[in-house]
Formats: sequence, C-alpha cells, structure tokens
Amino acid sequence: ASYCCGTGDAASRRSACWADYSHVCATPANYQGDAMYDHEISQAVTCDQIMDSFTSSGNNLAGKDFSSAIYGACSAESYLVQETVNIVASYCCGTGDAQRSACWRDYSYVCADPTRWTPSAEWEAASASNGNTAASCQKAMEYSTSPGSGHVFEGYEFVDASSAAESCTTPSAIEAVRAVAAKCCASGNSVCSDTVDSATLGGRVASAVGVVSVFAVLLGFH
Repeated sequence: ASYCCGTGDAASRRSACWADYSHVCATPANYQGDAMYDHEISQAVTCDQIMDSFTSSGNNLAGKDFSSAIYGACSAESYLVQETVNIVASYCCGTGDAQRSACWRDYSYVCADPTRWTPSAEWEAASASNGNTAASCQKAMEYSTSPGSGHVFEGYEFVDASSAAESCTTPSAIEAVRAVAAKCCASGNSVCSDTVDSATLGGRVASAVGVVSVFAVLLGFH
C-alpha cells in the first residue's frame, strides 16, 4: 500500500490491513506509528511494525485491541501484558510524561506525602539473579500489584489517599508499604501511620520492626 495507494499523507496510504494502535499510549494523540523501536531486537522496526508483531497470534499482546479507549484500563491484565505495553509506549508515545502508556499507574500515594514519590529510584540493583536488569520503584509496584503476582499488594490500588490507605490493614501489607516507602519516597514515610489500632487490623496490632524487603520475586523483564 505504501507504494500503490497514492502519494498523499500516511493516512491516505494505509492498507486494508492497517490497525490503529494509538491507545497503547495514555494519550492516544501521542502515538507515533513511524517512530523506531529497537528494544531487545537486532534490527529496529517501526512502532506499527512491532505492534503488528506483538498483537499477532502467540505473542504478548495477541488478541488485544488498541483502537479505542475500551482497553485503556489494564489493571486486570498480567504483568507481561502491562510491561509490554509500557515498553512500547516508551518508544512510541513521545518523550517525558507523553511516554506514559495506557497501563501506566500512579503509585505516589504509597508515600505519606505523594509529592515525595520517586518512581525512577532504584528498587533493586542489576545482578545475575535478575538478568542484570535493575528494577525501578515504578516497575516493582507494577509487578507486585498485577494479577497473579502472589504478592501482598496484588489487587491493591494506590490511585488516591483512600485506596492507598486500604493497604494498611494487615501486618504483612503494612510492612511491605513501609519497605517501599523507605526506598521510593524521598521522605521515607509511608501512607501507613506509625500507630495502627487493633480495629484496623481486625484484632491484630502491627508494629514496625525495621524495613525488610518483602518482594519475593526478583524483577527482570528481558
């Protein structure tokens, strides 16, 4: 079609097989189908081409439709799907905040002061055990809250103060929140208060005893 469907703009030369992938971006207008994607592949391809591949049978996004906002909320999707969408967006949705994908989520309310959230801070350093791929705070939260993670955060949301506070209801969750805050909040203070009454814990009183890593699965998407 690029050779045989006229000489106008890209839209006028689309083939019958063309698909709209713009809703891979949080802001669909930011999608750049002709931008180049070269994440862990030997030769760069366009964003449209990599999305053609990812959405084909047997691949990470098989059967997913990115032509409308219906797919905009992907909290119910697996970590593999969410991470694939996030990586594509980092190449295909512009720069800065424009790079946010349809799967991007705000975890700032894990901090007592959301403005102190540092998503790019290092949660885990690169090592042989994680494929030599460092994990950021954002990535750690994306994994731990995703369906099937088995983590204490699975199913929790941190989209606002109220939903974040819901995570402060069990000793293990409180410990996890505080561990995240220690590394990922500039202040080190989490949304879970220092004093939690027994009613909040359903009869169990939790006390913070240091900061312990509770992410049992090392992240290494590669």
